[in-house]
Amino acid sequence: MIPVPYGELKLYDPVAEKDVNYKIIVEKEIEFIRTHTRLILRNAIVLYNQKTKENELFKSSAKKPGYLASTIDFLYAEKKCKEFDPHTYPD
Repeated sequence: MIPVPYGELKLYDPVAEKDVNYKIIVEKEIEFIRTHTRLILRNAIVLYNQKTKENELFKSSAKKPGYLASTIDFLYAEKKCKEFDPHTYPD
């Protein structure tokens, strides 16, 4: 969930992968993602909302989930991405 400017994205074709062992790993990852897309997206939305609203949601640091400390600051990353390529996140 790290923002990347559209112009910097490159398509990866696993069919063209020459390393057979790596290709098998990538194909398994793709299958896992396809099978669990809804769960992945739901959890991503929850994490994003928790991190971007952590000061509002968790007034007491005792109730804040520990994993938020090691989660990137999405709003800062989005800001920097937009500075790099303003077309990535148009206003």
